[in-house]
Amino acid sequence: MRGRDAEKPPVVVLVDSDTAGDEAVKVLKRKPLSGMLASDLVLQLGKAPHEVGGVSEIEDLIPWIWLRRLQNACLQDLAMYRAGSAAKVKAGEIEAAEGTGVFDRLIAVLAAKDAKIEKLPFARAIVRICEERAD
Repeated sequence: MRGRDAEKPPVVVLVDSDTAGDEAVKVLKRKPLSGMLASDLVLQLGKAPHEVGGVSEIEDLIPWIWLRRLQNACLQDLAMYRAGSAAKVKAGEIEAAEGTGVFDRLIAVLAAKDAKIEKLPFARAIVRICEERAD
């Protein structure tokens, strides 16, 4: 898969190194996608040829300082569609929570507040916050 501009840069697909990531890689290597995307451009974090510091999920690459803002933005968005007000996470709660990755820790913190979050809205919040920082 290539860009549409004159330079046509390659697209790299970065996926988690969990079961969902393994399934995504299988789908990407099947036709018709396999003809559009070279297999060496599909990368799994935990299977990278270089040390990635135990990172297995893309969310683990997000700086801690952004996490509270991201999850609060995501929870505010979700509160528009759910009854009640959005839960708030305080500084240090995510870092102090138990879990193997950022998202597991976030789930643990929110469970204690009788709230939950899903990956897709969280990913949308990540993109929105990154776009805001780029402006």
